Amino acid sequence: MSTLSAKIEKKRAQLLQLVSKYGFHHAQVIKCSQELDSLLNLFEKQKEMLSRKGLLD
Repeated sequence: MSTLSAKIEKKRAQLLQLVSKYGFHHAQVIKCSQELDSLLNLFEKQKEMLSRKGLLD
């Protein structure tokens, strides 16, 4: 999960840069935001699976 966490942080930083450059409604910002959402959803699914297996406290 640490690799996924790193990807999330990198995508979050990229999103902040794009927002400061283009604003919230630019196509690149929206695409990046959707990619970040996908990564976050994947992270939550992995966390849930680990919790079910008793590997996450």
